[in-house]
Amino acid sequence: YFKTKSVAEFGRLNYEQFVKQVYEQAPAQMNEHWAPQTYLCSMDLLSYDFVGHFENMQNDSRLVLDTLGFKHRYLPSQEEIAFLGTSAASQHAQYYTEELLTLIKEKFANDFNYLGYKQELELGPGSGTMARGGQQAAAR
Repeated sequence: YFKTKSVAEFGRLNYEQFVKQVYEQAPAQMNEHWAPQTYLCSMDLLSYDFVGHFENMQNDSRLVLDTLGFKHRYLPSQEEIAFLGTSAASQHAQYYTEELLTLIKEKFANDFNYLGYKQELELGPGSGTMARGGQQAAAR
């Protein structure tokens, strides 16, 4: 699960245990699959002109390629490459509690803020809702 630990050391973690383990780690200790993107991209050190999003890859790639002089070219859409989504967004309510949302929002606050993602998720039944409006991704 983690850079310095093996599955054998931790055993199999449920989602709550996983989030709590990640929360306790510094970004440099995290596996790159769940480390903050702002850390991985050194956004505190580098100035970016544009930040694209995977979920908007076709439009974002068209803008970048047009700017580079490659008119009418773009990366394929998820449909064009037959990318199978996980449907995670439709299932998150069953895994998140108010406590886990707070931990995730705190740990990944820079990603939410700098990358323009909304911090709004519906919790499971009886858990309430945590919401905070997101910002548009801004070029730096």
